Amino acid sequence: QKQQPIESLIVTTKAHQLSKSLKPLLHRISRLSTIVLLHNGLGVIEEVLGSCFPHPESRPSFILANTSHGVLKLDSATTSMPQTLALSSESNPLMNPSLSITPTLDHHLPHLKPETHSLHHTLAALLQPEIVEALGTKWLTLPEFQTSALVKLTVNAALNPITALLETRNEALVGERSFERLAKGICHEASTVFALQAKEEKGFPLDHPLAKQNLLRHVRQVMKATGPNISSMCADVRKLANEQTEIDYINGYISKLGEKYGVLTPINDTLVQLLKLK
Repeated sequence: QKQQPIESLIVTTKAHQLSKSLKPLLHRISRLSTIVLLHNGLGVIEEVLGSCFPHPESRPSFILANTSHGVLKLDSATTSMPQTLALSSESNPLMNPSLSITPTLDHHLPHLKPETHSLHHTLAALLQPEIVEALGTKWLTLPEFQTSALVKLTVNAALNPITALLETRNEALVGERSFERLAKGICHEASTVFALQAKEEKGFPLDHPLAKQNLLRHVRQVMKATGPNISSMCADVRKLANEQTEIDYINGYISKLGEKYGVLTPINDTLVQLLKLK
């Protein structure tokens, strides 16, 4: 069984561990396979394609997934809000989610043929009524998913490194003026580079989810809603001394976009370096 071809594979490792975890399985993965990627941060799919699947003609199908479920191993496990799923494709410009059409298996997937059979089968399995009821899964169009993922990335960029550096719970940041100033700067830098990525040269309109004031609102909401929580990065710093965190795929992703578009991102740059010194 260990040598049988893999039809569907769900990968839930840390972002920096993903490529390494796939390599022992590459001989069992083909263009007939489907891989679901479920991790924090962005920029991983590009890394996986480059290191594991450099030849487009032999690549498997990918489903990109975003989750807000959380698990902390103490006396018991805790879970939170629903996860969302989206189909991976070539990079598209970011769009306002309100302009998107609700996707359906019949109209928004490649035609059913041997190389897409596992993609159809995997999505159908993830969208079964009992799975939707238990996990809150839903399928988003790519523009909707991109927006959702960038909002989550910004929230993580504000909360994760600072709670990790201070080794504290999210609630410790509530009402702190210093954190508020840092969060505003992080959201400003993020919104600026996301707008350039989306070819919005003048920035996002005020009602767009990626406008800086809306990103900051999400940070505040999540900080208060998850007050007792320990961020994943804080947990990594506490338990994995001298081990790599996901900082390169969170704040580091914002920094890389800044480099690409010629925009300074000093707050995110500094947080990346501070985490690496921790």
